[in-house]
Amino acid sequence: MDRDAAVATAGETATPAKAVIDAQDAFANTTFKKSNQIIYLDPQFYVREGIQGYGESYQQIAGAMGADK
Repeated sequence: MDRDAAVATAGETATPAKAVIDAQDAFANTTFKKSNQIIYLDPQFYVREGIQGYGESYQQIAGAMGADK
């Protein structure tokens, strides 16, 4: 979940979660990075947090893990 994208202050530009992850040398040789097994959830989750947001996030995670296949 990309908290920084949701709570950036006026005049501040948040770095997208994908850019942060991609810049991490420590992740370069991990299975999740090599196999593109990273799920980027809605960056606005923290702003509109509620039961619908949780439901959407859980559905996205389940879909990525193959539960809807």
